[in-house]
Amino acid sequence: MKQSEGASDVRKLNRLCLAFGAFLAAGELYKQCFLYFVIHPGIYDWWDLPFQLCSMPLYLCFLVPVVPKRQRSVFLTFLMDYNLMGAVMAFADISGMVREHWSLTLHSVLWHVAVILLGICIGRSGQGDVSRGGYARATVLLLFFCAGAELLNVVLHNKGIVNLFYISPYYRMGQMVFRDIAARWGNGMGIVSYIGGMCLGGALLHEMWYLYIRYSAPCAGRGNL
Repeated sequence: MKQSEGASDVRKLNRLCLAFGAFLAAGELYKQCFLYFVIHPGIYDWWDLPFQLCSMPLYLCFLVPVVPKRQRSVFLTFLMDYNLMGAVMAFADISGMVREHWSLTLHSVLWHVAVILLGICIGRSGQGDVSRGGYARATVLLLFFCAGAELLNVVLHNKGIVNLFYISPYYRMGQMVFRDIAARWGNGMGIVSYIGGMCLGGALLHEMWYLYIRYSAPCAGRGNL
């Protein structure tokens, strides 16, 4: 979908992404330092490597203002579809946000709230690509990240408990619903269904943004599906 974007609107959203990126980077720096110097003195726990679904805004926010227009659109669409979906679902099962120290728990809560707000801002801006092609390209990016996470899971397996994107082949699927699938049909099926569930969740949010742009914010962006 080709959308009419004013240069001023583009600059505003770029600045917003940079602001969110700076917030996330500052929080991640605190988290990593606290873990390394306080929780696990002198030992780096690879489980805390910032490479989960909801970690992706940490990188994408800084890339959005500098990549070409086509890649920018893909990143924005990913942020308003998959990252928004992932952050919302994190609150459906908050066990993953509860950490060994209150400040780390607070960091996790604020992180996911920030990702939700960022996704909403991007979706409302009309600068994401709400076409079917836009969803397909964002999904390819998701699968690319999943492949990268799985590669890291295998390479870092001997470094401790590493379960990036929660799809490590070495650990039983622990996400609600999908852990039941894994228990019945095997961990491989649990992982595949989990990735499929992410794709479905992203599709539902993508459709929501399409309807919003088409019916509620006609000035934000138009295009032909």
